[in-house]
Amino acid sequence: MPQLTTQTWADGFGVWHASVPISGSPMRDALTARKAILAELEARERHLDPSRVHVTREHVTNHGTVHYVEKSY
Repeated sequence: MPQLTTQTWADGFGVWHASVPISGSPMRDALTARKAILAELEARERHLDPSRVHVTREHVTNHGTVHYVEKSY
């Protein structure tokens, strides 16, 4: 079985998503997703306020990952 990795992508509206392997800790999963999305945003924006980027859990897949979506405030 291949090892699961964190993956990120932007949808057609410029909203970032992350798929992270389920660790057994929802808080750890959310932090991993937020870190991955922040890395993508920081690579593209010069004046990013990290405190304004949050993630919301979208759904759990049937192959061992959980999807999160970026929520900027």
